[in-house]
Amino acid sequence: MKSYILWLGNLLLGQRYTDYYFLKMNLINDGYIKRRQFKELIQKLIDLHNRQKLNEIIIRNGDVIIVTEPYNIQYYYHPEIDIDNSGENFDVMFQSTKRDKYLLDYIVSKTNHQSTFIDVGANLGHFSLNIAKRTHCTCYAFEPLPINIRNLKANVELNALKNIVIVPVALGENKGSSYFSTNLQTQANRLVKVRDSSSIEVQCTTLDDFVYENKIGRVDFIKVDIQGAEFLFLKGAEKTINQFKPIIVLESDDLSLQFEYKRKEMFQWLYDRSYVLDNSINNNEDFIFNYKIE
Repeated sequence: MKSYILWLGNLLLGQRYTDYYFLKMNLINDGYIKRRQFKELIQKLIDLHNRQKLNEIIIRNGDVIIVTEPYNIQYYYHPEIDIDNSGENFDVMFQSTKRDKYLLDYIVSKTNHQSTFIDVGANLGHFSLNIAKRTHCTCYAFEPLPINIRNLKANVELNALKNIVIVPVALGENKGSSYFSTNLQTQANRLVKVRDSSSIEVQCTTLDDFVYENKIGRVDFIKVDIQGAEFLFLKGAEKTINQFKPIIVLESDDLSLQFEYKRKEMFQWLYDRSYVLDNSINNNEDFIFNYKIE
């Protein structure tokens, strides 16, 4: 099979590729692929394999599945939603996984099979997938963008993880609806104050309402990455935070200015509730807060 793939790659691409590129690639495709489409796909996968350290690339019934190291987390690769159809969106997600290795390991060290992990801004699910697989805890993955929800569901099913609950809503300060930017070209998928041509309306709730309505008995860890709306989330999670005192990881950047608050105001809100800044990582973009035990 490997020699067959190498032969096709050489024939269609007009170049000689060593076993390095296809050492762990499986071709399991019963359908018909046109020569041009196969050439483009092979070239994209070679480029992707060159850019990233991947465990395996599988082509199965027309689907491309990326298997990442070291925990064999599987993701569907969707060229149709990539920037310029080049794979850059997957690079953004995969680089985030590499960048967040410390953070993922930290979360794993603080959770176990009895824990409840809240993933706010789950996107394609690399946090929820890793935490759910490595700790067997219960994960609630909140993601409001329809295309992300579809891909998140597919990734959860692909990894056969029964302990991830996908919640297709945004979390904020109030219950109702909000506008969500869907600009794929800039990766600026986020809540916005004013509707524009690239935004859609999404359902929004608060973590407090969700926890109460679903009778959730514990919340141990909260990860929040919602492109500037983190403070709005915290205000809608105040009762939950006061009751369970979870560890909180926040991503914070200049996008918070669109909601008319500064990072220091959000931090002060947490300080006022007996939280302390435990660590900042990833060039001061991600912040870990722990409840200060008196």
